[in-house]
Amino acid sequence: MAHLLIVDDEPMIRGTLGQFLTRAGHDVAAAADVASAFRHLEGTTFDVVLSDIVMPGPDGLELLRRVRERTPETKVILLTGEPSVDTASKALRAGAFDYLAKPVARAQLIATVERALAFKTLEDENRRYREGLEQQVLARTKKLNDLLEQVVAALTRAMEGRDPYTAGHQRRVADLSVVMARRLGLDPKTSRVVRLAALLHDIGKLQIPAETLAKPTRLSPVELELIKTHARAGFEILQGVDFDEPVAEIVLQHHERIDGSGYPRGLTGDQVRIEARILAVADSVEAMASHRPYRAALGLDKALQSLLRDRDVTYDAACVDACVAAIGAGEWKA
Repeated sequence: MAHLLIVDDEPMIRGTLGQFLTRAGHDVAAAADVASAFRHLEGTTFDVVLSDIVMPGPDGLELLRRVRERTPETKVILLTGEPSVDTASKALRAGAFDYLAKPVARAQLIATVERALAFKTLEDENRRYREGLEQQVLARTKKLNDLLEQVVAALTRAMEGRDPYTAGHQRRVADLSVVMARRLGLDPKTSRVVRLAALLHDIGKLQIPAETLAKPTRLSPVELELIKTHARAGFEILQGVDFDEPVAEIVLQHHERIDGSGYPRGLTGDQVRIEARILAVADSVEAMASHRPYRAALGLDKALQSLLRDRDVTYDAACVDACVAAIGAGEWKA
């Protein structure tokens, strides 16, 4: 049984159409004008609305517009006692399912309504099918994202297991990077990419000897050059992973500096991705503020002072400002 609404200012027409459709097995409501129809529409969703075009006050075309805005799945059939090609064309262009001229024969009315209902049923089934597919895609995407998070966590633990002095470094850098990304107004998708890259930015150190990573004295020039290979090594490890995002490239760039003094490619300015510019600031601040094998922690105040000295020189100014503001607001602590 379908829910139908008849809108016509002539009581006899409302009664006749209502009888035809009720006898055909449908649940029928009626309204004498568009204002009354609006009240019906506030409380009920109808499968089909049959409306006269010309009525006192708002006309059938206005009702059609309101129905399509509120419940676009509802089919609207317009009726008129003054049929013309122009009127029919206007009704169909406005989105009416069909157009009938008065007086409407019972058989024609029933056939048109049944056709509208069949079309609506097909659309409803297609919509449910699409929604089902979307839910499956969302569920699959969530599962893949969860798996990716587990892989990232496992790689992070593997890195920290070899380099206990930087245990937690990648997570703290990730936390600060996300806060900075938010302050810079980046969208959630980009913030997620920043977080993934931050969690993995030192993964290339898996290829560095553990004794070099944990050396309690300053590194020799040769050892320093060896350490510098970790950015490209991280890129090579990650480029085979289908992140669907430029995570590997961000990891490769996280030691680049906007004045070209960084490595491995000596990129400058906007050649360095914004995600890598964020990561460069967060990584440097966290490293300076934390303990290292060859020195005690410098502390957050000194780390920020150093950062501000290099603002708009080696570090992106907007990223530095976002970092300082975030730390000043207590959004991140070393």
